[in-house]
Amino acid sequence: MKISFIFFLLTPFLLFPQHPWQKINGPYGGTIEGLSSNSAGELYAVNTTSLFKSTDNGSSWFFLTGEVSNINTVEISSSGRIYLGTDYRGIWWSDNNGTSWNNNQIFNAPHTGLGATINDIYLNPAGHIFVAHWRSINGGISWFELPIFARDYYFISSNEILAATNLGVQKSINNGASWVPLNNGLGEIPINAIDRTSSGILIAGTSSLGIYLSSDDGASWQESNSGLTNLNVIELTVDLNDKIYASTQGGIFSSTNNGSTWQQVNIGFEYTWIYDFDIINNNLYISTNEGIHRSDNNGISWNTSHHGITVLNPTTILSDNDGDIFLNAGGTVYFSSNTGNTWEKRNIGYGIISLAFSKNGNILA
Repeated sequence: MKISFIFFLLTPFLLFPQHPWQKINGPYGGTIEGLSSNSAGELYAVNTTSLFKSTDNGSSWFFLTGEVSNINTVEISSSGRIYLGTDYRGIWWSDNNGTSWNNNQIFNAPHTGLGATINDIYLNPAGHIFVAHWRSINGGISWFELPIFARDYYFISSNEILAATNLGVQKSINNGASWVPLNNGLGEIPINAIDRTSSGILIAGTSSLGIYLSSDDGASWQESNSGLTNLNVIELTVDLNDKIYASTQGGIFSSTNNGSTWQQVNIGFEYTWIYDFDIINNNLYISTNEGIHRSDNNGISWNTSHHGITVLNPTTILSDNDGDIFLNAGGTVYFSSNTGNTWEKRNIGYGIISLAFSKNGNILA
């Protein structure tokens, strides 16, 4: 999932309530802007001031950050390093579960933009960091400028990458050094999100034309909007059973037939914006201006999941290899070791807008 400064534009999308969901305990009061998880299924969530973690599927949360503020997003490496993307302070990382933080804002040209706003962080299987049109292969110490500007990345392998750009879908087979367009049947249109099923079906979410599918590795694309009532697709994610979820400005939709048809996911609670959603431990999590909500039955019913998070509006949530959850909310990092039932604060002192894990287990902000 799931998803700069260089300048990353964090685009919240308006959803309208449908049927009742249930809340789960967690960060109280504010917008949760991002969610993520580690390989052990632990959750992480962020708002503009805090990172939170949950180890009980979001029932409770722990506050993590103290040094970092203005947090936009969170990402976690396979080894447990947490990355945070912040507003005007670049990328931060932690190797000790958010107890302390490091950063390299890189103010010198041509990397001046990395000291600005980072709304999304992506990690390839080798742990290399991708942010808009930049890549780092050493945990954020130094950066290489890419020839494209991506809104989203999907990593087939460490070298083979798909990118959602303003000019359609681009592909690289050399870790981003060069790119070729994959736009037959798609055109050079803005793509917000890119994902792939286990059977190899590619899904592209556009900013105004809905969903496009490819069954031949991007050689050709076909529109597939049956059941969609809003064609501005913000984010895509695929669960372990190849059920596809698409976030739009008109709600969340799902497909159980490789994107051929879509059904709207029922959201019954009151909210204004949905900022992020992710699938963790087979549960569906969404972060909204009213906090974090979790569904363990494919969106049929929902629970709140922000007990212990004092500021809502989480921007990012993710988990590490041990299943602990980290969350950014209000610029603060929160931590949960019980799947989100309770949260602890891990303060950094600077505004955080994004989190990520590096390959060696450190946290980046």
